[in-house]
Amino acid sequence: FSVRIRETDIPRVRAILKELEPRAATMAVQARLAWETHFAPSRIFDHLVDQCVAMLARRLVPESVASRLALLHFLRPKFLRKRVREIRRKRRQFL
Repeated sequence: FSVRIRETDIPRVRAILKELEPRAATMAVQARLAWETHFAPSRIFDHLVDQCVAMLARRLVPESVASRLALLHFLRPKFLRKRVREIRRKRRQFL
């Protein structure tokens, strides 16, 4: 119910769409059904929760570990140098 066109076929977009025109009504009904199933206002919350649960199930590293690992990012030399400069600047302003 969706049209996917490769980048190399972009010059042929009009011809491709013309070929698919007889199926347009069927594709529209299928697209509407998919939207109502997953994204309609009455379904969006349930769909988002389902997606979050699925992401948690696929998670390889527990959140408690991942959040600590993310802090290692700030130990990179670039950030340490920046933080030292900020501390020195604040100290000079204070004194």
